[in-house]
Amino acid sequence: MAAAVPKKMRISNPKLIKEMRSGSCEICKRETDCQLHHIMSVGSGGPDHRYNLISLCKWNCHIKAHNGVLSRKYLFAQVALREGVNHEIVIDTVLELKT
Repeated sequence: MAAAVPKKMRISNPKLIKEMRSGSCEICKRETDCQLHHIMSVGSGGPDHRYNLISLCKWNCHIKAHNGVLSRKYLFAQVALREGVNHEIVIDTVLELKT
């Protein structure tokens, strides 16, 4: 029997997480229970960086993101609009910071 591989420790940036929390969804604009979503998941090496985080409503858009209805490409494009940069810069930055 193979030994269990320990889960990678998540290094989070509490200050950034607090700063990024929003009262409204960045996709549907509903003012409801919102959660921060890592576009590239932490398990896939996605960083705690503002280009990889988007505030999504808990019961609609966040579920759509996890089910692939809202693609990574679409979510990165929304972040690029929010940040006022080209979407390629967003994606390249996230990939460079990938652990």
